[in-house]
Amino acid sequence: MLENLDSGQMGYGLCTEASSSDSKLEVNMQPIGYIESWFNTKNGTPRQPSISPLTRGLLTISRSVFNNPAHSVEGLHEFSHVWVLFIFDKNKGKHTKAKVRPPRLNGKRVGLFATRSPHRPNPIGLTLAKLDKIEGKTWGLFES
Repeated sequence: MLENLDSGQMGYGLCTEASSSDSKLEVNMQPIGYIESWFNTKNGTPRQPSISPLTRGLLTISRSVFNNPAHSVEGLHEFSHVWVLFIFDKNKGKHTKAKVRPPRLNGKRVGLFATRSPHRPNPIGLTLAKLDKIEGKTWGLFES
């Protein structure tokens, strides 16, 4: 997803129009690519990009989505940043707490949606990444 940068904040969740029943909405999505980074586990992974400004990641567009993935990124080099929507695929817990204790609040509990916790009802994440390079179907990214 490409957008111009603005000062608005984005939340992580999935909302639909209100309905008269509590029926569940199922959304099926197919990954369009995969991200690789230097970090394989959550321990040691910086929470803020300013802590590790040279950290890079690679996003590779899957050939199962496009016959020629390189065509899907034509013109992308004109942008400095990209929005990357991703799934927290390593979250194994099924139970989500409504209140959490973020590390920087010294034990104070706040509502889940007031934090950057990856443990959410829908394991969806959004990050703004600086586009470093494009080589074929692979993007080199810095987290902004």
